[in-house]
Amino acid sequence: MKRFHPTSIAALIALVGVGVGVGDVADAGDHQEAPELAADPAADIGDLFAWHEDGRLIMAMTYAGYASSLVDARYDDKVAYTFHVDTTDDAEAEHKIEVRFGQNARDEWGFRVTGIPDESQPVSGAVESILESETGARAWAGLRDDPFYFDLEGLKVTLATGALSFDSERDFAAYQNTNAIVVELPLDGLEYSPSVIRVWATTARES
Repeated sequence: MKRFHPTSIAALIALVGVGVGVGDVADAGDHQEAPELAADPAADIGDLFAWHEDGRLIMAMTYAGYASSLVDARYDDKVAYTFHVDTTDDAEAEHKIEVRFGQNARDEWGFRVTGIPDESQPVSGAVESILESETGARAWAGLRDDPFYFDLEGLKVTLATGALSFDSERDFAAYQNTNAIVVELPLDGLEYSPSVIRVWATTARES
């Protein structure tokens, strides 16, 4: 029997307001703070973004930290990446959407998505391609420019001197890539109540 051991969880829960007048974008981050995760970058969540647009919930998880644009994407068939979606505001996930990577006989990487609401069969295909289910859900996985914007040098100087030293023109993550997984779901299939959807992400490694 395959057993999975929890490895990483996004540091914060992303709350996505879906009611009129409620904020509609949320994000959470956990950037390589835990030393033990440095030994397992494929299971290390970086950022979790969640928002809604045009009647769809979009969730994006990054992992494996920053990498040069010359470095290939990192895929691991022993790690499960899961989006947890709470639609009843009780801190329990009504939907668990799991993403796994794998290779075919030609060593080409693909990914499989399970747990899509109202979808009886897994959705699978090649990485760096958009997959679409019969219910209208979509998924993508691959390498992208890291969207996180932060002045790491400014933080270090601020901590060392006590004087705010941030520079909005200085981006530590500029020209660096990250591995990303994106899942889109039609909001009308989630039956959320009241007006907030809670989203968090976890990884687990197969033993």
